[in-house]
Amino acid sequence: MITANRARAAGATEAEIKEAVEVAYLFGGTPALVTAVNAFRASA
Repeated sequence: MITANRARAAGATEAEIKEAVEVAYLFGGTPALVTAVNAFRASA
């Protein structure tokens, strides 16, 4: 996920990314969760 990779590059922790995923789920429901879970797949 490009946004998560940019957040990591800017110094965001995995916990901060997880919190963003939780907020996305609360406001967007399951479709947002399915998309946001890719944030935990770190690209090399």
